[in-house]
Amino acid sequence: MRVIITFIASSALATDAFAQAMYRESSGDGFGGFFLVLVILSLLLYFVPSIVASKRDHPNKGAIYILNILAGWTFIGWVGALVWAMMNSGSQQSAQPVIHYSSANSESGGSIAEKIKEFKELLDSGTITQSEFDALKAKAINGD
Repeated sequence: MRVIITFIASSALATDAFAQAMYRESSGDGFGGFFLVLVILSLLLYFVPSIVASKRDHPNKGAIYILNILAGWTFIGWVGALVWAMMNSGSQQSAQPVIHYSSANSESGGSIAEKIKEFKELLDSGTITQSEFDALKAKAINGD
């Protein structure tokens, strides 16, 4: 976020310097330079979601660019593109394997207590969730 603010601030300073140079060269009242600064700052603000997606190297940055260009003129489209650009890609989250115990596993060994103990170890290690543990425990008790 600091990078974006720095980029916008430096762009504002550059456009201000450009506008002052334009003002000195023009014989008018300077409204043209102010208008130019306003347009450039508006464009920078408009493309903030695209800039954020690019800086964060978002895996969907192409789609964010398109959303920003096509629907960014609406407030909802702009906010949606910005939120999407700020979201984590999800690739950092590891999927936990789902363990299915078939009837072959239940016939192969152990008492019900041993099976439940094995399921509890899986629950404690984080391999299965509480609801999966409950389902496996019910299967072991019912003999399914």
